[in-house]
Amino acid sequence: MFYTNLSTPSGAGGVLVSAIPQQIILDTENDLERPLITPLYLSSAAFNLASMTSYTNFCFMQYIRFSAFFGENGSLRDGIAETFWFYSQNLPTVALLLPRAGLSLALLLTFTSVSPDYVAMLEAGFNRRDETYFSASDGTLTAYARGVLIANAAWTAWRVLVLLLSWWAITG
Repeated sequence: MFYTNLSTPSGAGGVLVSAIPQQIILDTENDLERPLITPLYLSSAAFNLASMTSYTNFCFMQYIRFSAFFGENGSLRDGIAETFWFYSQNLPTVALLLPRAGLSLALLLTFTSVSPDYVAMLEAGFNRRDETYFSASDGTLTAYARGVLIANAAWTAWRVLVLLLSWWAITG
């Protein structure tokens, strides 16, 4: 059994790390019941799950991520490489965002222009659309609905760009 000391800064990326233990006991003689940190750090899903279990674990995981940039053996190159590795594992998340972005674009394209058939229905007194999302005068999208749909499409485009950039950075 041996001990190692961690020097903890007062903050890591805006996260208070005072909850990180000053000494970590590493037991090399007996089997540990706790999981190793490497699989938790390298897997995006495991990293997020471990971070959500407690504030102490969150601070510890963020401290490890922060030390890739500014730690004793860290550098900007190492930190960026580990960040790209973390974001390159987001394919399942991005894949689930794509249908929502497709629906957002379809709604934006469909309800941007005025439909003469719907205007005729409005003049006859039939308005079955929610006025929060559709204009009562012509049936087009309100500014609020347009903003929500554009935000959904833009967020998905950003996530796809980050994923592709991460894949490009990892492969060469």
